[in-house]
Amino acid sequence: MSLPPPPPPQPPVAQGPPPSPKPKPGVVFQLEKVYYDFDKYNIRPDAAKALDELAAYLRQDPEQRVELRAHTDSRGPAIYNQWLSDERAKSAKKYLINKGIEAARMDTRGFGETQLVNGCSDGVKCTPQQHQMNRRLEVKMLE
Repeated sequence: MSLPPPPPPQPPVAQGPPPSPKPKPGVVFQLEKVYYDFDKYNIRPDAAKALDELAAYLRQDPEQRVELRAHTDSRGPAIYNQWLSDERAKSAKKYLINKGIEAARMDTRGFGETQLVNGCSDGVKCTPQQHQMNRRLEVKMLE
């Protein structure tokens, strides 16, 4: 009596979605929902999820380096806004360090009010929501 042939091997089942293509060095993207309150540099609870996702991505690619780029709106003196944006970038870096990302993999850079995403410059009347669009964090992929 002979045994039946073994079943054909099953293809491996992928765990989770397929990996996204690796962003090219120099690509800059805004982290969705990472905004700062006026005159503050702390990480808001609603921003934590996006930073957690960035931390997870960086853990999957331990060679990837990033530049954390923070911005302010136009209200307040330009020199103060430069300082505030520097503190915002450092705050994001500290958050990611606390999530297990090595400090050496992250550079920080503040832009103050020099790169507004809308027309809300000095002297222009804007809504609080329009100003908030400028108080943001971007990530630049480094080599």
